[in-house]
Amino acid sequence: MKKTNVGALLLHLLVGQGLTLSVPVLIVFGLGQVHLMQQLGEAQAVTAYGYGAGMVGVGMIVLHPLLGKLADWSPWTGATRRFWLLAGSLVGALGLVGFALASQRPWLYGCWLLLNAGYGLVGTSFAAWLPERLSATELQRVSGWLGATTPVVIMLACLLILGGLANCPMRWRLLSLAALQLAGLGFALRGLDFAPAAVVAGQVLPDGPATPRPTVGYRQYAWVLVGRFFYSLSLSGISFTSLYYVARFGLSHETVLRLNGWLSLGVLLLMGAGWLGNTLSVRWQRQKPLLIVGGLLMGVCQLGLAWSPHLAWTIGFCVLQQLAIGLCSALGLALLNRSLPALTHLGRDIAIVNGAYQAGSVLIHFAAPSLILLGIHWVGGDGYRLYFSLLAGFALVHVLCLLPLQELPRQPRATATGR
Repeated sequence: MKKTNVGALLLHLLVGQGLTLSVPVLIVFGLGQVHLMQQLGEAQAVTAYGYGAGMVGVGMIVLHPLLGKLADWSPWTGATRRFWLLAGSLVGALGLVGFALASQRPWLYGCWLLLNAGYGLVGTSFAAWLPERLSATELQRVSGWLGATTPVVIMLACLLILGGLANCPMRWRLLSLAALQLAGLGFALRGLDFAPAAVVAGQVLPDGPATPRPTVGYRQYAWVLVGRFFYSLSLSGISFTSLYYVARFGLSHETVLRLNGWLSLGVLLLMGAGWLGNTLSVRWQRQKPLLIVGGLLMGVCQLGLAWSPHLAWTIGFCVLQQLAIGLCSALGLALLNRSLPALTHLGRDIAIVNGAYQAGSVLIHFAAPSLILLGIHWVGGDGYRLYFSLLAGFALVHVLCLLPLQELPRQPRATATGR
């Protein structure tokens, strides 16, 4: 059998999947807010964005399982993943163009949901392609590296669109984003093999060593699903840190933006922690201890944010939090890929987990203002002591969900390291 070129595979997946994921990230963290402000006026932008983000989030919770089922379905024999990658990209590009040209709320919200659905189908198809193509050992390595380095691709896309095209009109930046994703997809399609995979019950493999895939049931998958939900609650809640800086330390908006800019360099720490964690996981054939360390570190950092009296301490906790996120992102993806219970329903099972993650994000964003207000009444101060303490509690529940999971099976050292 042909030996897998892991480096080339990782590069093509990184470009294709990373640029796809960068589209909804850029819409949420910059382009969408500014575009709504330009189309609807500054007075309506905050309300319009809040309602739009909430409705699109709820819509995607419903659509994720359907998109996963669609990614697994084919009315003909052939390269199913390739077809849905192309179809999803075209639907996403159509939604992005419509969002760029729309000027009324119904059209803006409808196109926003359409682009998320299209690119969600692309992301699910990429994610489902990986487990059906790689041996158990290769899957562990590539999943960890992919989880560690994808944020860097997203950061580079953000720098290009937000910085490099800063002088272009907003509509041109949105259209350039659609073109960038299509270019990334084209690069990925040229380098990935989409020939029908020879999948045998209990093992895969078209182009790697015929390593038996450990059989896991839906019990392990259910624990991973619940754990991802609570991890999302804990991680998504830190998006309110900009408001936290203003409320606790009285920083100006300009200072907060500069601080966020410097802290964004922490993505390098995130990547380094992810690569180190994945390397140690492959060498030791253990994921759970490293994931538990990452989850506990995240909880400690959020408790630090809750009770921090000084800005310097807060910055330190934010930097340490990047290390925790790096470990959880890289090894969490590897854990998910080895916990998928059915090789015939990869897209569906991955999409359900993505829906649970989306549900956690939507829930915490809806609940955060009430939790902060409750903290002001119960604990006093700015309200963030209770808020970040609850996020730390969610991180602890995520860690508890890891305890019942099966550990990686022991393999001979030469096999585990790919020698």
